[in-house]
Amino acid sequence: DEIFIRIIHPDDLPHVFAFQEKIMAAADEETLEIEYRMQHHSGEWLTFRSYERPFLRDSEGSVQHKIGIAIDITEHKLAKENLQKQLTVIQLSNKISNQFHMLTIDQIDEGINSVLAEIANFVGANRSSIFQFSDDLKTMTNSHEWCESQDDSQIELLQGIPFETFGVHTNTLKRHE
Repeated sequence: DEIFIRIIHPDDLPHVFAFQEKIMAAADEETLEIEYRMQHHSGEWLTFRSYERPFLRDSEGSVQHKIGIAIDITEHKLAKENLQKQLTVIQLSNKISNQFHMLTIDQIDEGINSVLAEIANFVGANRSSIFQFSDDLKTMTNSHEWCESQDDSQIELLQGIPFETFGVHTNTLKRHE
C-alpha cells in the first residue's frame, strides 16, 4: 500500500484501493479495468488504464497473484480533450452563426452582447468586448461589452483610445493578425 500512496494521485487512491478489493473478489475469467494517474519520477502526472484479473489462488480460493497490464494513455486523453475543445468551439461558432442569421437589424446590438456573454462564459472570463478601429487606424472604441457584473463595465472609459497605446502589438493589429 505504501507504494500506491507515494505514486498514485491522491484523488485516485480511494478508487485504486476499491479496485484492488474488486480484483480479490473477481471470478477467474473476469478482467477488470481502471483508469488512474500515477506520478512519473520527473514529477509529471501520467494517466494509465490498467486491465487486471486473478491469476493464482491458494487452496482456500483466495487470490494470491493477479496478472495485468497498464497502458499509458496520457497522450490519448490530452488528444481527446483537445478534440472535445475544438468540437465545443465549432458548436459555439455554429450557434452564434445561427443566432445572427435569425436576427433583424433592430436586434443586432442585443445579439452581439448575447454572443459576447457566450464567448466570455466559454473561456471563463468575466468580461468580453468588441473594439472598432477608426478608418485611419489612429484610435479605437469599445463598441460592445458584456460584463458579469454591470458595476465592472468599462465601455464608457474605452472610447477613442489612441492606437499607439498597444505599443509592440500595434504592427500586429495593423496587419490584421
